[in-house]
Amino acid sequence: MKIVIVGACGAVGRWVAADLASCAEVDQLVLSDVEIDRTNALAEQIADGDRPTVVDGRDQSSLRRALAGADLLMNCASFLMAEEILELALDAKVDYVDLMSSPSADARARAAAAGIVAVTGVGTSPGMTNVLIRHAADEFDVLEEVHISFAISRPHLAASKGGLDTVLWELGRHCPERVYYADGVLRPAGPREGSRTIDFGERAGVRDVFYVPHPETASVSRNFPSLRFCAVRGTWHPQVMAEIAVLNKYGLLDADTHEQTKEVLWDKLGTALDPTMPHYWGLNVEVLASANGATVQRVYEIIYDRATWPEQPVTRGTAVAAAVCGQLVARNARNSGRTGVLDPESFFAPEEFLATLRERGTLDARWTDTVI
Repeated sequence: MKIVIVGACGAVGRWVAADLASCAEVDQLVLSDVEIDRTNALAEQIADGDRPTVVDGRDQSSLRRALAGADLLMNCASFLMAEEILELALDAKVDYVDLMSSPSADARARAAAAGIVAVTGVGTSPGMTNVLIRHAADEFDVLEEVHISFAISRPHLAASKGGLDTVLWELGRHCPERVYYADGVLRPAGPREGSRTIDFGERAGVRDVFYVPHPETASVSRNFPSLRFCAVRGTWHPQVMAEIAVLNKYGLLDADTHEQTKEVLWDKLGTALDPTMPHYWGLNVEVLASANGATVQRVYEIIYDRATWPEQPVTRGTAVAAAVCGQLVARNARNSGRTGVLDPESFFAPEEFLATLRERGTLDARWTDTVI
């Protein structure tokens, strides 16, 4: 299979590239990024036999030529660029995945008309979390509630510019996409609302988590209509949460100030960020379901070896899950009988996903059931 990665030198993209470079199913790997020198260095670093092809991300003509004969365009750039990168896949009629996006109604119609599969949200959350919810749905009679929770202990805002985009969007006061689902309705939520205390164990300790605008809330409630409640909650290091609270207090993350604040932060802090700083990460999926007349609480824990990943566990975990998703879309999309924009829980078979994930030996899920 031939896979083209856009944003290959990003915080997540470079780990996706390293994973797929060692994947036996991938015959051709193309790396594209606007940082051409870094992309060439990455290609040399991860070469496992044949060196990946490098394409300058600023040269749209070359990128379009590189998509000829590709099985997949994998978008690892910031979610703010998703619309224009999806356009490349639509024009080339190449299947597509990204780390997070919300395609417009027009893009959805065009993807179906082009006959491509486009799966949006293919990291750990969204992505792996969606697949685990499907895993539960396949085992229980009725899903009633879903609570996705994560905690990140890194004491700085982000490890990359794309990461800063995400953090400020998730925690800023102006965020129309920040919703939770209750009793048939998607309901808006402000920053630091929906507090819930989660014990992440040795991964991140006991933390209070709050509503964040991840796409699982909308897609899972849409795909599993029996749900009464669904939400994604998260938290960062207390220092980060305090800094965001100050920015919100003074209106620096409002609709008319958000972009300017982000640029100032990156100019001031970007060069000082240390992506190798050791930190912890916790991610849980709690499902309340019924089976054989009993109500069961199932808790999935996403696990990784902290000794192997003392640095960048969030980006590396996201990358491994994304690489698995990309591999499976490239493997199965053309024979799936489906086209258009699809949610992860609608496309991936949980057992195939987990088996392919476990081949990596770095990321996994375990779960416990409690009858209540």
